[in-house]
Amino acid sequence: MGGGGTLNPMIHDDSGDGHVDANLETRFVERSAKIIKLGAVGYGEVAVLHLAPYRGQQFELVNGDHPLFLKLADITARHDVVIDVHFDMVVEDMETPEWLPQPLNPPRLKRNLVAFERFLSHNRNARIVWAHLGSDFVGFRTPKRMRRMLRDHPNLYMSLRLGPGRVRSNHPIGRTGIKGPWMRLFQDFPDRFVIGTDQIFSIAGGSLSNQHAKQRRVVRERTNTFLSYLPNDLARKIAHENAMRIYKITM
Repeated sequence: MGGGGTLNPMIHDDSGDGHVDANLETRFVERSAKIIKLGAVGYGEVAVLHLAPYRGQQFELVNGDHPLFLKLADITARHDVVIDVHFDMVVEDMETPEWLPQPLNPPRLKRNLVAFERFLSHNRNARIVWAHLGSDFVGFRTPKRMRRMLRDHPNLYMSLRLGPGRVRSNHPIGRTGIKGPWMRLFQDFPDRFVIGTDQIFSIAGGSLSNQHAKQRRVVRERTNTFLSYLPNDLARKIAHENAMRIYKITM
């Protein structure tokens, strides 16, 4: 994947007024083409709303139907590749949860789902992977809502990040296995989920590096636990077969 450090800043450095000047759009299109020419199988991670759970991370916010997101969907469809998107879903205006540090994050969060769905529906030939299912920060990624999103958007896929998660009620793993509503969701949409462990490696010595180092082992262990709870055929799909198909990975 590519573009997280180039295309994403172009989107977020824009003025945000919904107008993209011709020069920026040209640079965006040229860079998108170069990324695929260099061998990438898709674009990302790009962000709509990226909350910052601890200091050292970056808060990012832009409308889900930003013109450059819509342009990227068209480019993705044309190249038959994938977009990985970080989207912290907010269904209704709300106070920012107290545990999220401020002023790194704003005091209030505005609903953002409608614009994100316009992005999903803009070009149905664009495969879009919504990252980090299992790491819900604000409480809206319930199995019921995820079922509705998968039903309404056939080009939508989801990657699972199976660390402990902040909103435990929305985490797929319970004390004795995968929670019933989540298991039924995985069984009803067996081709729409992949593993995305989000293993982050950074320069040693900083507090962010230490935070990442602590998370890596836990995430790997919990991923293995999650897969062990699935029926074998479903575990194979989510562990690797879906990713090979969605991202067109050849061995």
